[in-house]
Amino acid sequence: MTGAVAPVHRRGIRPALGLPRPDGVRAIRAVGAAAAAGLAALALWLLSGRAAFGLPTAEAFDLVVLALLALIGPYGFSAALAQRRIEAMDHRLPDLLRDLTDSGRAGLGLSAALVAAGDREFGALTGEVRRIARQIRWGVPVDEALGEWARRVPTPRVRQTVSVLVRCDRVGGHTVDVLSLVTEQAREAERARAARRAAMSTYVAVVYVAFFVFLLTIFILVHLFLPELSVASPLAGTPGIPFPSIATGVAAPLLLALFAAVLIHAVGDGLMVGVLTSGRAVLGLPHATVMLLVGWLVLRLLVGLPGGL
Repeated sequence: MTGAVAPVHRRGIRPALGLPRPDGVRAIRAVGAAAAAGLAALALWLLSGRAAFGLPTAEAFDLVVLALLALIGPYGFSAALAQRRIEAMDHRLPDLLRDLTDSGRAGLGLSAALVAAGDREFGALTGEVRRIARQIRWGVPVDEALGEWARRVPTPRVRQTVSVLVRCDRVGGHTVDVLSLVTEQAREAERARAARRAAMSTYVAVVYVAFFVFLLTIFILVHLFLPELSVASPLAGTPGIPFPSIATGVAAPLLLALFAAVLIHAVGDGLMVGVLTSGRAVLGLPHATVMLLVGWLVLRLLVGLPGGL
């Protein structure tokens, strides 16, 4: 009876229920989402006019920004790290294909070529190649070992490579010629990706410059334009009217709208950078996090709370 219970105990409750084991990335994202939910709830509590931990109502804006940072920051940086790992693998994929092609010219089959490749270095791809080679040594068929690799790294380039390798192993024939063609295609794809990234770097710089120009515009508006407008106001010299008198009418909602525009500008520009560089908006969340953090610090340190709340 003890022997029957022990394996379930070692596996844990989550696998026994059919749930995936939590990894570090999921844990970080879960903590960030929980922190964002707590900060957002506290901000709504302050906006309702109730006191919490001695914080004034104006701190609700800071809490909203912190909630956004906690939500998009961990998710964005974890997604960017995963994408960087995949890109590093794709970058070394032509080297693996060239090695398999050379082994094929030397008379080795695909299984033997993969086993031999497991003893060499391929950068970020080394771990996956050694895992495939180890599985083949243990008697796992080549197509199954390659299929597991495609499931672990489900990128279009890896799936295409696995499909070609499996068909070459099954059909045979001019395997070396096919591998040479696939290697050249992988090199062309890598060069095209590098050229696209270099071309998009200019547009990324333009997005950042536009965001910082927007922050500079807000600073000039608050510290130069609004004070002059208050002095020129007919109520400027009236006793009992606080300076600046326009703050009681136009400045407060105007500043609040500008602060909200900074939040939207930062997140929207970050997502745009992700689309420009990789075609995926989620990979722009790290840029959105940086711009949101910089914009918030600039507003808090150089402008103050919106509308002087």
